[in-house]
Amino acid sequence: CRATNIPVPAPPTLTGALLVGAMTLGYVITNSLIS
Repeated sequence: CRATNIPVPAPPTLTGALLVGAMTLGYVITNSLIS
């Protein structure tokens, strides 16, 4: 799952976890705001 070309000085697993967490949080917040 390496679709981003952002050179971050962190393990891909940590970056991926943060990215997924942020996206999930935003999705949940948006979903709760819309409905």
